[in-house]
Amino acid sequence: MGSGVTAVLDLSAEFSEAKPFRKINYRNIPVLDLTAPTQAQLAEMGELIGNHSQNGAVYVHCKIGYSRSAAAVAAYLIMSGKANTANDAFAIIRRVRPSVVIRPEVISALAEFAPRVRSSPDGTDSFLLALDHGARP
Repeated sequence: MGSGVTAVLDLSAEFSEAKPFRKINYRNIPVLDLTAPTQAQLAEMGELIGNHSQNGAVYVHCKIGYSRSAAAVAAYLIMSGKANTANDAFAIIRRVRPSVVIRPEVISALAEFAPRVRSSPDGTDSFLLALDHGARP
């Protein structure tokens, strides 16, 4: 894959895994185009990026590279404490990629996500555990 990429986060629901990705850490979290990820998907995306970015670059992609990939990176920024709100996360993303398109439903999902992560009593781990068990922390 090159460029220090050690993991791939594929958010497309439209494609199957590409052959070059089979040799590195690959994860597909399918999110349909024109929809927002669920709270559990946002948590999973953020956790994956956080875990794998310690070892190298994480290549995040969807079909077009706009809202879904931006949502994943925003979730990571929020979960890592690099951004406190969805708007903070999007501002960071826009500095790197000014042409990013973020759909209203994605903005809403991340606006709900950020305070839930921040208010989790034991941090991100308890937030993820609660989502795994269907709770709303």
